[in-house]
Amino acid sequence: MSVHTLETIGSLLGKAWAVLGPLVGVVIGAWLSRSWQRKQWELDSKKAEYRELISTLSENYHTILTNRAIKFSQQASLVSGSEMRETMDAGVAGLRVIEDRIFIDIQMRKKSIYQMWSDLVGEMDVGELHNRWQAMHHVLIKMAHEDLGIEG
Repeated sequence: MSVHTLETIGSLLGKAWAVLGPLVGVVIGAWLSRSWQRKQWELDSKKAEYRELISTLSENYHTILTNRAIKFSQQASLVSGSEMRETMDAGVAGLRVIEDRIFIDIQMRKKSIYQMWSDLVGEMDVGELHNRWQAMHHVLIKMAHEDLGIEG
């Protein structure tokens, strides 16, 4: 190849890059932006699921605890029908919120959250019920921190 041919090819490539370079840059930028937005959306969705899960389970744990404490207190020897119904509803509501997670389902299955909640709901001893909740809450918080990249 002659020097003139190489210069012509180089000139054509330079002109082509001047036209195509910005287009390639826009395509790469759009792809990176879309990728970042998707990651952010997934992170926000996971955060919302963890928040709802922990809040709902906490609320239902306290309902169960209150009704179990009433049952075993010296002041009340029997649990009323409404207290029994509240306890059952709280247990079911906890299972429902565990079962309807989408983004954190895999982490929850790995940590056996469904089983932990079932064991908690079935616990009749108030002290052990509290211990089970503390252990479960600790697992949930640690799981959320790890999954969301929060140091703590």
